[in-house]
Amino acid sequence: MTSGSNGVTIASRSYHLSTLAENTLQRVCSLHSVTHSSSFHKRADIIPRDAVFGFPISIVTILYWYTRRTTSGISTIGTVGIVAGFIIHQIGSLIHAGHDENIGWEEFALHLIGMAWEIIPAFLMIRLIFPVVLVKDARGWSILRSSQSHRERASRRVDDQVSWATRGGVSNSF
Repeated sequence: MTSGSNGVTIASRSYHLSTLAENTLQRVCSLHSVTHSSSFHKRADIIPRDAVFGFPISIVTILYWYTRRTTSGISTIGTVGIVAGFIIHQIGSLIHAGHDENIGWEEFALHLIGMAWEIIPAFLMIRLIFPVVLVKDARGWSILRSSQSHRERASRRVDDQVSWATRGGVSNSF
């Protein structure tokens, strides 16, 4: 689908549109672009919602995972699944950007910077789920796993009571 001056081409057919209809179509395409990560933006005056809300939401997400100190109330298996899915998505995005012939090295470098910014919450989640402490003793540096609190152990027991069929059903519903 392409849009031009007072017209749009859908599946090789041209349609004449009024200015109002063209603006409505462009807003729908902009919303589609934000929700499905495609590039339908043809006009510079339409600002996508992720450009307005994306950065503040990422700041709040990073602050949340940075300040969180315990895993009580969090499904560790679910969080590991979220991290794995997020990293797979970022790798796929990187491969797609690398194979795009219309992208220059500057845009690819900006994509890498954006990807590095977006992957920070995943590393903070991993740090929370697998807590380790770097300790210096007489022999040198060593890595120790910090012990879980009673609430964290109780939360993990509750998490283990949920069957895999229920987890799969909830996961597939999203």
